[in-house]
Amino acid sequence: MRHFWTIEVRLVVDTNVRMAAELAFPKGRSPAAQLLQLLHKKFYNQLAGRQQRVTIVLLRSTGLQNELRDVLRRLGIPAEEIAVIVYEASFFSKFVDVTEEDIDALRVQAPPVAHDDIHVIACAIKGKATHIVTYDKRHLLTPEAKRFMRRYGIKVVTPAEMLDELRRLGDP
Repeated sequence: MRHFWTIEVRLVVDTNVRMAAELAFPKGRSPAAQLLQLLHKKFYNQLAGRQQRVTIVLLRSTGLQNELRDVLRRLGIPAEEIAVIVYEASFFSKFVDVTEEDIDALRVQAPPVAHDDIHVIACAIKGKATHIVTYDKRHLLTPEAKRFMRRYGIKVVTPAEMLDELRRLGDP
């Protein structure tokens, strides 16, 4: 039997990445869609007990779930479909209990440019994430936000950068 080290990657996927994956055309071609497909595949491999070089833990919070629900509602998605999408997102992820106190404490420390996504930052820090995956250039992909997150050992990356990093770690 072959033994090797397993690397655990803990991700917070911003709602904009999830929406980019859902709305990608043609389906499955965008980095966001490829990343979510890989996350689902790795989740099922983990459930099946298959040995993997890299395991991925997807993190979610109530704030992220509510944001996903609100965005889907604004897009006119029927309530039944929203329920299925939110359930699916919760099935593949681990819940992180982020309180208002957590958010308030971080708001004092975080750069002002990142305050609109403080719930994402709180989920990442409290869930001990290794990465935040986002397309948000205004709030999370700024030099200030990236520098702040590095204090906690968290990288802020785009879906394409995350896919590249997973490949470097030895994932297909």
